[in-house]
Amino acid sequence: MSPATSSKLNVLGLAGIAACLLAFATLGNIAAFRVVGVVIILHSAYVLVTRSVPVGIKGRPASFYLTGASAISVGILLGVVGVLLVLYPGEASRMLASTPS
Repeated sequence: MSPATSSKLNVLGLAGIAACLLAFATLGNIAAFRVVGVVIILHSAYVLVTRSVPVGIKGRPASFYLTGASAISVGILLGVVGVLLVLYPGEASRMLASTPS
């Protein structure tokens, strides 16, 4: 991957994280989980198009890449999680954002 492509992807990743943080800070949990779902769906689409998932430690070169069927499986799984977050944000909010009673 060229440095220009890598820096564009880093900017898009940061924009996704910023969108999620801004949503939680301003919109409330239900809308924020929908935003997280949309960001995950977009990442899923990227994985399905590139058919490659780097695996490793952040800040270091990837140890290996999932490619082919395994990358497609990861992309589909991410897509399902994203769609579930968009469709059922209330359940996600109760499971992930609640404090123990």
